Amino acid sequence: FLMGCGGDQNPYPRGTADWARKHGRSLATAVEAALEMTQRTLRHQKPLEGPLNHQLKHVDLEFTTDGRAPFAYPVQLIQFGKDLAMVTLGNEVVIDYSLRLKRELQTDSGPILWVAGYSNVYSGYIPSKRVLLEGGYEARSRPWKPELEERIIQTLHTLFRAVNHGGSGK
Repeated sequence: FLMGCGGDQNPYPRGTADWARKHGRSLATAVEAALEMTQRTLRHQKPLEGPLNHQLKHVDLEFTTDGRAPFAYPVQLIQFGKDLAMVTLGNEVVIDYSLRLKRELQTDSGPILWVAGYSNVYSGYIPSKRVLLEGGYEARSRPWKPELEERIIQTLHTLFRAVNHGGSGK
């Protein structure tokens, strides 16, 4: 099981076991329907091939509160040949990261990109700049400086280049 970037995704309505069962059934039905559909791209239906490559780097994320040491945030890329690239991000990551990384890194000829949160470490939310500016629980739970999104995204661009073009991930 891999959880995607859903730190800011909540079902509505919610709050009771009955609603949890209904939402669970709705999700199961959607998964069953997706499995039965004819895939438009055959690469979704073939075994993964090629070498396994990976890069891991820690990004120092800074807090807005004085005297608090930066958080060493793990950012990882695991790639299976040219078929699948998995980005693993620590903590409870909001959806903006997955949408942006797929927009910026995924191409028709490159690997399919899967972005997973809750990987390697957990200590709260990782909001995007948008979520920080909007405020709300995800933004208030950890007082991050707003450049955290750019630091994480740029690190992933570096790791992606290193794995796909032989550059250094350092």
